[in-house]
Amino acid sequence: MKWLKPQSLYLQLLLFLGLPLLLLWGLSAFNSYVSALQAATQAYDRTLLSSARTVSERLEVHNGKLQVNVPWVVLDSFELNMNDRLYYKVVDPDGRVISGYDDLPKMPPSTSRTRLYPALAWFYHTEYRGQAIRVAKLLQPVNEDNVVGMAEIYVAETLQSRRYLATQLLFSSLVSQGLLVLLTLVLTAWLLRRVLRPMRQLSSLMVRREPGLLAPLPELLPWSETRLLIVAFNRYIDRLRGVLSRQARFNADASHQLKTPLAVLKTQVSVAPDAQRSGAVAGELAGDERHPG
Repeated sequence: MKWLKPQSLYLQLLLFLGLPLLLLWGLSAFNSYVSALQAATQAYDRTLLSSARTVSERLEVHNGKLQVNVPWVVLDSFELNMNDRLYYKVVDPDGRVISGYDDLPKMPPSTSRTRLYPALAWFYHTEYRGQAIRVAKLLQPVNEDNVVGMAEIYVAETLQSRRYLATQLLFSSLVSQGLLVLLTLVLTAWLLRRVLRPMRQLSSLMVRREPGLLAPLPELLPWSETRLLIVAFNRYIDRLRGVLSRQARFNADASHQLKTPLAVLKTQVSVAPDAQRSGAVAGELAGDERHPG
């Protein structure tokens, strides 16, 4: 995966800083979605409980029987406000359905009572007629004309409005956090360029530097960690300058030591006759071979 190891230090640093930000953005988005669902659930549960209380206020006992009169205009007003389908069911203390949808699913036995509201209320999710619904169950005490017990009131709604609200909250959170991440990445890129600018200046200086120039580098890198690079390079230049100086002295000494034998040989060659010159040269060469150094 070459894209995880780019050749550019700038891109590599930007990648290492950007990936955690994007990961945190994703985790934050998930957390925001869960929080948005919880907020939407609490908001609409309050509406469901209000609907159940509206129904409970219409419970009446006539001729020893519990009755309820729920005008559809009451439920229609809740449906218009929520853009959802609303269902209800009223069960008397004897367990008979006296109004509403008698096939509305019952509450699972493991459901715990809500502690958010001062009422005998439960909330649970289930399915009804092929749609996911949220149900509020409210117990209403009845003690009138030999009708004693708890009436059960169920009010349910579909989840379109909840999901729409959660989506809106999530979108708003994603936009705000996405802009924050984008701004952070832009600032990071700008800071990285400023931080790496002395490195680019050093690179440009080295490219323009004369081949034989052994002067130390200027202090271009302002940070203690990178200043060590300049110090190490200047120390290398000092050692190289010392090596070249010793080589120059050695060459000068060797040249001086070779000048005297060569001058004598040149004089002998110039003053001797041709025949003797060849013999002298041969003798000198033979002597040099027998006595090297």
